[in-house]
Amino acid sequence: MVGKRKGQHPQNALKAPFVRSAKGPALYADGNGLYLKVDASGARRWIQRLMIRGKRREIAIGSVSLVSLSSAREAALDNRRTARAGGDPTAEKRRAEEIPTFEKAAREAHEANKKSWRNATLSLRD
Repeated sequence: MVGKRKGQHPQNALKAPFVRSAKGPALYADGNGLYLKVDASGARRWIQRLMIRGKRREIAIGSVSLVSLSSAREAALDNRRTARAGGDPTAEKRRAEEIPTFEKAAREAHEANKKSWRNATLSLRD
């Protein structure tokens, strides 16, 4: 792994050709807490290190094959802004991807299909 650099923090230090050809195992800094993590197997992924409410967290942004350098930078900047405002980017992501309960999903499916049923007596009991 690459240690912390001395002096000024990097800003957009990585370039796309380097990202495609990076060898590991290593951790390459780009700026705003964004890192390219390369495993010994050659797998490459984006992670971000942030301080959220006094605790250091590593947030997975995605695989290099799915998330481009520019998209990873945008996600890192959004996460950093959320953390600076006192929020938790991982909790907000979980909330956005909330999975409904079985009852809620059944009621939604019932409402969506009710118009196509011919028998008017089909209804959920309240």
